[in-house]
Amino acid sequence: MDNRNAPHRGLSRQQRQAIRASKQRRTLIAIALCFALILLMFFILLCDNIITAIRDSRTDLPDDSEQGEQPDDSEQDPEDDQTPDDPDDGNDAPVDPGVTYVNAPAAQAQQGPLILINETHEYMFPSVNNNLINVYDSQSAAKILSKYFQLSGSHLLMDKSAYNAFNKMLTAFFEETGLNTVLITTAYRSYQDQVNTGSSVPAGFSDSHAGLSGALRVFDSNGKTADLSSDPVYNWIYEHCHEYGFIVRYPDGKEALTGVSDYNYYFRYVGYVHAYAMKLNDMCLEEYISYVKGYTNEAPLTVTGEDGTAYEIYYVPAATGGMDTSIPVPTEHAYAISGDNDGGFIITVTLS
Repeated sequence: MDNRNAPHRGLSRQQRQAIRASKQRRTLIAIALCFALILLMFFILLCDNIITAIRDSRTDLPDDSEQGEQPDDSEQDPEDDQTPDDPDDGNDAPVDPGVTYVNAPAAQAQQGPLILINETHEYMFPSVNNNLINVYDSQSAAKILSKYFQLSGSHLLMDKSAYNAFNKMLTAFFEETGLNTVLITTAYRSYQDQVNTGSSVPAGFSDSHAGLSGALRVFDSNGKTADLSSDPVYNWIYEHCHEYGFIVRYPDGKEALTGVSDYNYYFRYVGYVHAYAMKLNDMCLEEYISYVKGYTNEAPLTVTGEDGTAYEIYYVPAATGGMDTSIPVPTEHAYAISGDNDGGFIITVTLS
């Protein structure tokens, strides 16, 4: 006789079903608890592996104790305390907060009042030169034509900066002497103009191409022209031309450097401070450009003008390959940049 259902004989069918359902629930709960326990153990094991991996990765980093003993500050070279200035690293900000950088195009190295044009330095004509003006028209507009100085013709062109300086200088000469006999005979020449002159200076290598120069002669009462040095009264121009930014482009005694002789009445505009520095040092333009190349923005040439104004002058080589040149310039002072037509730039800073 089967006694498996003996304890439940007196129970109704519904009661027996309830007991079975209760057992099933307990079984499912037990299974769920086992599954949860397995998940918990898996999670604990995973966390332990992660912690171990992090600890292992940190052990790969050098410990401070393995770096060796750090030198004491008192044993360091004083120069080691200075922050190095690495101008080659374009990502570093300039060490000097008073300096910023500007980009100069490659063509700018061949333009400006300090460019060198001679038998070995060819002038690169710009496609358009907006700085050229007609001297005759400018004189007429100012209603001073033939009052302070003379012109050899109505066709003369000149850089406007050079013209303004010539006008001031020759007006001052007239006011000093009462003479309006100075004659401008030569100014800007195009390439073809130079060919037409038949000069020994080949086209492309004449200082007249820049429009910054002019030849000064004397137009006497007999209607003839004479050298500027024919009368000592004109020495005033030689003595004071630097005050207006002019140099004698081909001074006597410098023929071996300039390649031109017997042309000491040809004046070239370079700007006051450079004309003054060349006068003080008895230099022609060729000598001066070589001289300035020895100065940098960290160690510039300093010049104090006759009125007490201080200037700094320095040189920056042009970048190679036709690239723009990054030029250091001051943030708090006026400055000017001129190419030298000899591979670089000359920067002039007005300090006061």
